[in-house]
Order: sequence, then structure tokens, then C-alpha cells
Amino acid sequence: MQRLDELELRLTRACTQLLQSNQQQVQLWQARLQIQHPQTLLNQQQQWLTHLQQALTKNMAMLLNTEQKKLKGMAQALHLVSPLATLDRGYSILRDENQQVIRSNQQVRSGQQLQAHLAEGQLRIQVL
Repeated sequence: MQRLDELELRLTRACTQLLQSNQQQVQLWQARLQIQHPQTLLNQQQQWLTHLQQALTKNMAMLLNTEQKKLKGMAQALHLVSPLATLDRGYSILRDENQQVIRSNQQVRSGQQLQAHLAEGQLRIQVL
């Protein structure tokens, strides 16, 4: 009887241990399944996508700013060599009747009609 009670106790302990071991294994598998769950993976991918979108927005803003500065510098350089900038400083561009630019007094004759392009407007002039 005592031997039977002892065996019953051992069997109960073994079953309890086996049950606990199996429960732990089930919990481990559930945790693994939860990690691989499509919703979990989708959430991770959505977070990654949000991160990439923010990085793209930041990088595009920086690139746009850099390109705007370059463009502004080029526009300023272009303005310095622009004929309009020369006109703004008080010069004019003389053209004859054929719209040819006059560069020398030897290109004109007395009585000839010329057109002077100024910074603000044009004049018709006659050579004396």
C-alpha cells in the first residue's frame, strides 16, 4: 500500500512536470507565433515606412534648399553680366534701322536714325 502511494505520488509529480513543461512549450510557441503574426509584421513595416517617409521629406527639403541657394547664386552671377544690369547702371544700347548694335562712331553717318534702348524705355535719336 505504501509502495502504491509512493508510485502514485511519483506519477502525479511526473504528470505535473510534464504538464508544466508542455505548457511552457506552448507559451514559447505562442510567443513565436505572435512575433510572426501578420499584423505584427505589418505594424513593423508601417513603422519602417513612416521612418523612410520622414527621412525622404527631410532629405528632399535639404536638397531643395541647396538647389535654391545654387540657383540664387547663378541668377546673381547671370544678372552681373546681363545687358539689363548694364542698362541699370546708366548705359544704353544703340541700334540702327536694321537692329544692328552700334559699337563705334564709324558705323553711323550724319542724319541717320538710331534707336537707344535704356533701362526704362527706348528713344529714337538722330545722329548730327
